[in-house]
Amino acid sequence: MLRSWSLVTADLSGTRLGAADGDDVARVLDRTLACRIGPIAWRVHRFEPRGASLVGVAERGRVIVHTWPERAQMTIDLYAELANVESALAASIQALLPTERAGRATVVFGAGSRRHRA
Repeated sequence: MLRSWSLVTADLSGTRLGAADGDDVARVLDRTLACRIGPIAWRVHRFEPRGASLVGVAERGRVIVHTWPERAQMTIDLYAELANVESALAASIQALLPTERAGRATVVFGAGSRRHRA
């Protein structure tokens, strides 16, 4: 059976992120994405002095995150078997940004979702 998967990328910059630690980011993304793509198994790599890269694998999706706290930047890639993958990622970004700072953040989604049949 062929399944349709989509890829969307979001680049966040210009504000301090509420969840800067890799484990905190994984917890927020678990809370916002697991109900859509299934339970997520995470691998986290921390950089010195700060920053992290995360890879999350679920039955219906993959998540890759890179953080640069010293530059107030984060990139999230979501590759998933979802009808509207961009709205799923947007909900996760809302949860990651502190409410009082969300208006100052710049969020750029990748140029269109790429569709792939697996």
